[in-house]
Amino acid sequence: DESEESTGREALFEQACLNGAGKISKMDIEERAKRAMLAEAVEDQIFSLEDKLEEMIPDGEIPTDAILRDKCVTVAREIKNAQGNYQSLVNG
Repeated sequence: DESEESTGREALFEQACLNGAGKISKMDIEERAKRAMLAEAVEDQIFSLEDKLEEMIPDGEIPTDAILRDKCVTVAREIKNAQGNYQSLVNG
């Protein structure tokens, strides 16, 4: 279900923010604002990439076509990198 998936995504982002709240609260307001804006942009990027990957493999199975499979792997790596960037931003 799409709404459950969206709720799960949001919960992961919220948990990441909570994990870093202590460090972030000690930063000056400008740094916190900058990190918040960047984190929001990265979050949007992650959602976009996840949607793109879902469009590429709507049935959830690994494509047999090598070119499409390589594209899927590339998008999955981009998601993983963006998630790492997000964690760095929200965990201080």
